[in-house]
Amino acid sequence: MGGLTFWLVSSLLFGAVACISWLLLRSRPTDQSAIATFAECRRLRIISVTRSYNLFRYWLRGFGVSNTVRSYIVAVEDSEGARSDIHLAFDSLFGHGQMEVLQPPGLALAPPGRSANLTQLYLRANRLSWTWYERLILFGVGAGISGFIFSGILHGNLLPLNRPAFPEPAMGYTHLFKTKYGNVYGTYFEYLAVIYGVWVTWGFAAVCGIVCYVLKIQYKSRTYLRQVAGAAVISMVAYWAIWQACIYGARF
Repeated sequence: MGGLTFWLVSSLLFGAVACISWLLLRSRPTDQSAIATFAECRRLRIISVTRSYNLFRYWLRGFGVSNTVRSYIVAVEDSEGARSDIHLAFDSLFGHGQMEVLQPPGLALAPPGRSANLTQLYLRANRLSWTWYERLILFGVGAGISGFIFSGILHGNLLPLNRPAFPEPAMGYTHLFKTKYGNVYGTYFEYLAVIYGVWVTWGFAAVCGIVCYVLKIQYKSRTYLRQVAGAAVISMVAYWAIWQACIYGARF
């Protein structure tokens, strides 16, 4: 009965979150009017307006948008005939629903009432300059933090109740290690995670954090913490999947 209640409550919560997200993601008539007004004030002719759902494009570039942002790709043409795409967003969580220019950033500073020169704006735009290795370092910080947490969870939850005190080769529990509540036998992955995982992942996160400080990555965008958090979530899922794969793989 308890399990049925748990799944019922979980389903209701998931449905509520999905419904709220769907309501926030729906296109609104005010979006189109705001886009038209924005373009008209800068004397830009709108060619097309396309809804964009690729949030990873903005997250990887360091833009602080939520997963319920309503983003649009607006193809425009200026008075000189130059065409370009403008990325506009309406963020109901972090931006209070106000329109924000994501790309090119310089267009947000173009004064209303004057014709915007798209070529000059793209040349003068203060774009993010994160390199691939800087993004990799941010991911390393998140992966190290989640690895430290994951190893700590295993250290405190692999008890003699769920892991044997004697080796069971048929189950893949062949490596002895000491957990918080005693010595148990587990898989090779669990052995590495409990014995070395806490120190290795913590040290890795610390080293990556020092490199971030030296390269001053935190000054390039205020959203670097969200990228670290996203990397931590992705890494935690990966650690869990590897752990489960090692458990099932050791039995065959």
